[in-house]
Amino acid sequence: MTELKNSELKVIYILGQPHSGSTIFSTWMSSFFTVHYLGELYFFNKDFNDDRPCSCERKLCECPIWKPIFKEVSKIAKANILNNRVQFMLNVQLNCHKKLQLEIKNQYGKILNVLSSSQQHPGIFIDSSKSIDFLKVILQTGVQIELVYLRRNLRDVFRSLIIRPKKYSKFGRLKLLVVTLGLIWRDIRFHYFFKKWKGLKSEVDFDDLIALSNDQKIQYLQDKIHTLKSVPRGIGISHLFSGNRKVITNRSFENNNETAWQKIIGDIFFK
Repeated sequence: MTELKNSELKVIYILGQPHSGSTIFSTWMSSFFTVHYLGELYFFNKDFNDDRPCSCERKLCECPIWKPIFKEVSKIAKANILNNRVQFMLNVQLNCHKKLQLEIKNQYGKILNVLSSSQQHPGIFIDSSKSIDFLKVILQTGVQIELVYLRRNLRDVFRSLIIRPKKYSKFGRLKLLVVTLGLIWRDIRFHYFFKKWKGLKSEVDFDDLIALSNDQKIQYLQDKIHTLKSVPRGIGISHLFSGNRKVITNRSFENNNETAWQKIIGDIFFK
């Protein structure tokens, strides 16, 4: 089992809906404080390969931040933590599931070890994976975690998801139903999980934060997020291989407008 070389390493873990502004929010933190924004490590096994671009516009194998990872960390064949929908529905703890958890836990520890040994920073990382199941696994590494529940107006989240033509394309005509029920279910589950969380935690409203000036953002983040109170101000590190990388690298999304029916559903459930 991989042990963390430095037990003082900390992770600010972002929990929230997809398209809740986690990439922008985490980039703000790394812009104002000397912390290391990793992106969404939940998708490490899906997105981490030689040809993928980092947000620094270089390939991952050429990026000075991620290049050392290739030498130490191997990809896991089964990338999904809950790799079977029946397991997901029934929460059945099978041996293969436990083995996968162990592999992911060891992988996460190795990534933090390599990054902390190669960079001069206070050992504080931001992970915007947003997955409760992934969080439960990496808790076993022993790393100190502060949970940040990022909330955003669900109407805006709904619109952001529904106008992405490829996001839920496999559901066809059921797309509208899947997005609507998914948002409602995640909102209930995230709220309940955050309420039960016993460790360090803070709740942030993205809609409130986005309107603030840079100086106000710094103060807001320091007041809200316990871990940032002890971190020196200054530009941190953001080299993203996953998450909303296209926002950072100015690559354009292909957007469609909401249809009249989509707008009605969005207004009914999320206004």
